[in-house]
Amino acid sequence: MVANKRPGNILWKSSKRRWEDSSPTVIGDTVIAGSKSGIYAFNVADGTRRWQLQTDGAATTAPMVVDGTVYMADTSGSIYAVNLADGTKQWQLDMDVAMHGSPTVVDDQLYVGDMDGVLHKVDIGTRESQWECKAEGAINSSPVVVDETVYVCAKDSTLYAISTDDGTVEWTASAARSMNASPTFYDDMVYVGSMDNEVHAFDAETGKEQWATGVRGTIQSTPTVTDEAVYATSVRELYAFDRDTGEKQWTYSLKGSVSGSPTVAGGNVYIGSENTVFAIDAESGDKAWVNRIGGRLTSTGKIKSSPTVADGVVYVTSDRSRMYALKAGNGEFDSNCSRVLLGTLGHHERLVSTDPADIALPDNPSQESDGGNPAASENSDETMEFCPECGTDISAYDNPTYCHNCGTKLT
Repeated sequence: MVANKRPGNILWKSSKRRWEDSSPTVIGDTVIAGSKSGIYAFNVADGTRRWQLQTDGAATTAPMVVDGTVYMADTSGSIYAVNLADGTKQWQLDMDVAMHGSPTVVDDQLYVGDMDGVLHKVDIGTRESQWECKAEGAINSSPVVVDETVYVCAKDSTLYAISTDDGTVEWTASAARSMNASPTFYDDMVYVGSMDNEVHAFDAETGKEQWATGVRGTIQSTPTVTDEAVYATSVRELYAFDRDTGEKQWTYSLKGSVSGSPTVAGGNVYIGSENTVFAIDAESGDKAWVNRIGGRLTSTGKIKSSPTVADGVVYVTSDRSRMYALKAGNGEFDSNCSRVLLGTLGHHERLVSTDPADIALPDNPSQESDGGNPAASENSDETMEFCPECGTDISAYDNPTYCHNCGTKLT
């Protein structure tokens, strides 16, 4: 599909829909996103529509796919479970309160917040509530579940750490102004941006702030993290920060408003701004490529979604127009950052339910989906020691499926 195309070229675009800010999820040969009218699935090869499901409200959250089932919430207060293969509705659970954050599913349990500030835990087998936890402000963010803790932000300027067992609050941490975006987790740290013009890093166990670094403008999107850096956007700029100290490594001006979150794949950071998709070198902050995906902003709409990269293709939606598939670069690589690996605002098949650094676990069922890429055979006679794409030492991993540095598929 990506042969004879230059990085940044559009491979296909869907028919027009009101996508709002729903971010794409890519599983096997299917890419899924929500719109004002429902949930849509497309063939990744050419953008032809596979199926659609009408929802009661706007499905502006991002889909989460686990074991062949698509989970989404909508603004009417309903949660949907949909068959990935054909779009048939398996069940619908009406919660009666609008939901703007994406659901998170881990170990057959679904976590989602609502505009009344309630975080719900629902058993997906019985569809019965396991517990509810009330925050002091509306929950727009998508929960992040790591081990036995749920991390979620609310509009009361607070980050909550909540026990998955009984819904009790383990700790809270505050910012000067509202935290609208979802948190992300990496290597025992929780990172979050806020409307106080700062990116914050908190100890995941205690909630103690480790650093806070100011930027120009408010932060309405979720940071994403790799081994090398924390990447975040303010209203008009993309930043890279040192993970340990918060020191700025570089800044790139996007020249337009930003509400989506970045992703990292193949050595680049991908982000949308207004009607333009950017690929920025993750190490230097230099431009790799830029594509203004349409004509006038009034007809194209803004890119409010967060991009996802799978098999060397970056998928993104614009709020009033289309879903786009663009060639991300040379080679087949996937997003390898905390936001995507934890399933926050779109994901691909390499979904992990704990620390996203643990990406080389071929026997972990949470990383397998219908139509997935099986891990290398345990009986293989050859052990790969270095990534053939970037040269990173991968000898510490047992038959890794992906390079933990650049995301290149190894099997």
